[in-house]
Amino acid sequence: MNMNFTIDHASGPRIVYGSHDRITIENIHLRPVRVTDTCHILEYADGSGRQHQVSHEEMKTLASQKRIILERNFYHPEHMRQELADDDRRSISELQGFGRLRFTKRDATVEGVVDAYEAKKIKLTEESIAANMDLIMAYSQKYLIATQIGEGVPPSINPAKLPHPRTILGWYRSARNRGKHALIDAFHRRGNRDQGVAPEVRALMAHTIKKHYLNLERASIKTCYSFFELKMKERNEARKAKGEIPLRLPSLSTFSREINRLDPYQVTLARYGADVARKHFAPVGETPIYTRLLERVEIDEFKIDLMSLMHGNEMLGLTAEGLASLGLTGGKGRWVLTVAICCTTRCILGMKLSRTAKKEASLAVLEMVLSNKGEWIDPVGTTSKWNMFGLPEHIVTDGGSAFQTSEFRFAGADLGITVTRSVAKRPGTAGTASPRVAWVSRRPRTWMICVKSSEFV
Repeated sequence: MNMNFTIDHASGPRIVYGSHDRITIENIHLRPVRVTDTCHILEYADGSGRQHQVSHEEMKTLASQKRIILERNFYHPEHMRQELADDDRRSISELQGFGRLRFTKRDATVEGVVDAYEAKKIKLTEESIAANMDLIMAYSQKYLIATQIGEGVPPSINPAKLPHPRTILGWYRSARNRGKHALIDAFHRRGNRDQGVAPEVRALMAHTIKKHYLNLERASIKTCYSFFELKMKERNEARKAKGEIPLRLPSLSTFSREINRLDPYQVTLARYGADVARKHFAPVGETPIYTRLLERVEIDEFKIDLMSLMHGNEMLGLTAEGLASLGLTGGKGRWVLTVAICCTTRCILGMKLSRTAKKEASLAVLEMVLSNKGEWIDPVGTTSKWNMFGLPEHIVTDGGSAFQTSEFRFAGADLGITVTRSVAKRPGTAGTASPRVAWVSRRPRTWMICVKSSEFV
């Protein structure tokens, strides 16, 4: 049974103790009894049966001052203490691969021993198990899963190769006393994981990597290692002057492995910047599929060089009045093209050409989305139809000031349209309009519409 009290983190720590734990306060050993609304009742561990009451406020003070020593499971039976003290205990359901196969073999062997013992075919001794290995294997077959049996299969997972009878008897006793979790082996903890690097050297290595490798200068690993060698030389000279043992210099491969353990995103962020890291590690997948007309409409603004585009399309055969109406008087300036596009059909629903990004252009494009535009392209003489219009379900805009005005937002609210803005500096969140407009804006027919129809300018 666990007894605990909770203290707000702003005023103190949180302590949880059980009835088998030992609490030491001012070098006096106590054993928990119970917790009431006003205090903690603790019993002296000297066997006298005397009890001591500690109020919640006093316990909070002692805990915040770290004057309490808590020893987990001190009064637990020995075999239970061994089980509860296993901090590396894993769930059976989490076992995978060879670890799962090894556990299955052990469990099946133990179950075979139990079945044979209950059938009074064997005794729980090494001699009886050694004399009935084939019988135990036969009883264990129904508990096995499909595993490989044959040449090259490790004996630890091959159910046809049972271990020594003493080992089988040990498996049986462990499972009987501590449950099936006792059959989980510790193969995953094999090997020497200590690199033999002193904590002081590891700290100096981390400082060097942070200073010389994780920056926009993007120094190579070998260059950073040379700085590390100089730091180690200075540190060992200082230790030698104090009569201390010099530190061992790790090799270049050890230094490289330390760098390779770093988070790839953090490395790219520090060496190449946020934009590159975001683009390189952005989650990717299939493009969203829209099935309904006007399910999502994107409206975006694009700055264009009108003179260059018209030169490229050989459309400068205009009168002086026509050029003046467009504001092309020889001065410098870039125009803004506001475009709305349906993400389902890739059909452009509206566009407006203006000298600057302004709310009138955004409202005009929204009006074109709701209107039949066939009459506006008749002056061009095109035979194509532009009669696509309707009420969008969702409109996505960029963060331009024209779309943040109250007029545009209130118009969307009155029409029952959900209007959201794409993430700043993330063009991929609204990537339908950009490539389409880049192509349409270079078509001569587009500029003929803009020039001959006042609705677009």
